[in-house]
Amino acid sequence: MADGHADVALTGTAATSRVAIAASYAPSLVLFRGSLIRELVSRGHKVLCIAPDLGEKLREDLQELGAECVGVSLERTGLNPVADLGTIREFTDIFLEWKPDVVMGYTPKAAIYASLAASRAGVARIVPMITGLGYSFLPGGGLKAHLIRRVTEHLYKRALRVSHGVIFHNDDDARVLMAAGVVPQGISVSVVRGSGVDLDHYSQQPLPPIQDGITFLMIARLVRYKGVEEYCEAAQRLFGQGVKAKCLLVGPQETGPSAFPAAELLRYKPAIRYLGPTDDVRPHLARSHVYVLPSYGEGMPRTVLEA
Repeated sequence: MADGHADVALTGTAATSRVAIAASYAPSLVLFRGSLIRELVSRGHKVLCIAPDLGEKLREDLQELGAECVGVSLERTGLNPVADLGTIREFTDIFLEWKPDVVMGYTPKAAIYASLAASRAGVARIVPMITGLGYSFLPGGGLKAHLIRRVTEHLYKRALRVSHGVIFHNDDDARVLMAAGVVPQGISVSVVRGSGVDLDHYSQQPLPPIQDGITFLMIARLVRYKGVEEYCEAAQRLFGQGVKAKCLLVGPQETGPSAFPAAELLRYKPAIRYLGPTDDVRPHLARSHVYVLPSYGEGMPRTVLEA
C-alpha cells in the first residue's frame, strides 16, 4: 500500500518517533490513512490523530488502530482569517503539549496550518502530504477561483518553506507547484502514487448478471470537480436514447463554493439513482459493471483504486 511507503519519508529514521497526523475531514483518518497509522504503530511509533468533528465511533476506531486522537476547530472550506489563525493557535498548543517528532497534515488546510503550527512549536520534522490541488487550480473558474488559487499558493509556499519534505500523490501536482515557485529548492519531494488499498479488504469479485443492463457507478463527494454534473449529463443522455442501463451515484453531500447541491440531482431523475453516503463501498462496487469518476484536479483518487 502506497501510504505504507510514506513511513520512511515521514520519520526518516528507524528509531521510535512521535508522529502527529492532521486532517480536515475526520473519517479520512481511518478510511484513507488507516493502513499508514497501523504501519507506523506496528513499527513502534506513537501516533496522534488531529481533526475536527471526531465522533465517538471514530475515536474508538482510531484507538483500535493504536492511535491517540484530539479534536481541533478547522473549517474545511472558505477563507476566514480570524478562524484560521485560531486553528493555527490550536495546532500549536497541541504540538507544544504532545511534543511530536514528526507532523504530517494532509488536505490543503490541515497540510498548511499544521505545518505552520509545527514550525512555531519547534517540531523537528515537518512533512505535509498534498493529495490534490482542488478546484481553484483548474482552468477557468472565474476571478474568485483565481484569487483563491493565489492565496493557496502563498500559504503553501509559507508552509513548505518551514517543512523538511513534502509528499505528493502524483507528478502533475508536484510540477504545478514547482512551476509556480511554491516548492522551495532543496526540500525532499516524494511521490507515493495515491493512498493505496488493502487488496484483502477489496478483494476481486465476480461481475454481476448483465441481463437487466449495465450498471454504472460513481462514488464521490458531491463537488463539481469530481465530475458529478458530467456523470449526470451522460446518464441523462443514455436514458434519453433508451439505453438499458442503471447509473448509480454514491457519496455525501458537501458545502462550499465547489459543492454540487443534491437538489440539482432531481433534474436528472430517473436517469440517476442517488444512494447517499456509505461507510462501506464494497457492496456498491460488487453490484456494478463499470466504475466511473470523471474528476479533475485530483491526485490519485482512492475510489478508483478501490474499484
